[in-house]
Amino acid sequence: MLLNKFFSIISVNVVGEENQLSADLVSKFLVHVEIHRDHPIFKGHFPGNPVIPGVCQIQMITEILEKVFDKNFRLLNADNIKFLSMINPVATESFSFELTCRFSFVDEMTVNAVAFKDQTTFLKLKAGYKSNILNN
Repeated sequence: MLLNKFFSIISVNVVGEENQLSADLVSKFLVHVEIHRDHPIFKGHFPGNPVIPGVCQIQMITEILEKVFDKNFRLLNADNIKFLSMINPVATESFSFELTCRFSFVDEMTVNAVAFKDQTTFLKLKAGYKSNILNN
């Protein structure tokens, strides 16, 4: 939906190794993205002072997860979302997401996500996702 129109994935790197912690499989990724600052959404959000909408940041995380795991996901819950700094796509054309994914069942996982660039943290999220196994 947003991938390759609103943003592009520049790189995906596995951090550490996949490992077993009790019954959970844990994976950690560092994903570098680039924002398409000429996207029409910035004409309305906000004219003269573009800002990436929070809902777009959450959708970006979902689409990154889908790309990384090659599955469709839907957001089940978001226990904690903190928007700490605005992201102006003119001043910040690219930034990174650190995603820690813990699978509790074959089709469910908890994700801790942090969006950042250098010393600035834009977003912190803890959310539950479920894969649509029948659609994959």
